[in-house]
Amino acid sequence: MKPIRTINQLLILILFIMVPAISPVCAQSTSLNEYQIKAAMIFNMAKFTDWPSESIPATSEHFSICIYGRGPLRDAVEELQVKPIRGKILSVRRVGHPMDVTNCQILLNESERRHTVSLIEKTKTYPVLTVSDAPGFAKIGGIVGFVMREGKVRFEINPAAAQRHRIRISSRLLQLSLIVHEEL
Repeated sequence: MKPIRTINQLLILILFIMVPAISPVCAQSTSLNEYQIKAAMIFNMAKFTDWPSESIPATSEHFSICIYGRGPLRDAVEELQVKPIRGKILSVRRVGHPMDVTNCQILLNESERRHTVSLIEKTKTYPVLTVSDAPGFAKIGGIVGFVMREGKVRFEINPAAAQRHRIRISSRLLQLSLIVHEEL
């Protein structure tokens, strides 16, 4: 009985997490595409992640998602700008250089693979949640990497990378993820 109860609790948690973020997107379309689902997941990950106090000053009105590179996920994330996050105004902006992430809480990597490794290396000490749908992103040092499993969007989390960035990810979010470790 206990495993079934745990599974039911996880399903309820997933629905609780997903519905608020997806609803503005659903109003525009009856079916969600892969990128809208990923954008909603990024939005909700912020609710289950803690940053060092200096990275989100109490006086700041904005919570920033920065996007590096060009790709289809960027448009879906930009659609979420109308929603507040963690009591702050969601700001989505593009950055042209990895060092421009000083005021970002989440860094979405949409760059080519050759730039991805450099991006991870240049931002590894910043308190920023790095996210990408590039293959193997979490295994090469990113924090969150999206993957497709059996036709469904899932996400991998690299706890060592999160610790290096001084990011604390809730145990509830970790339970929903696929835990990965860096490949040496």
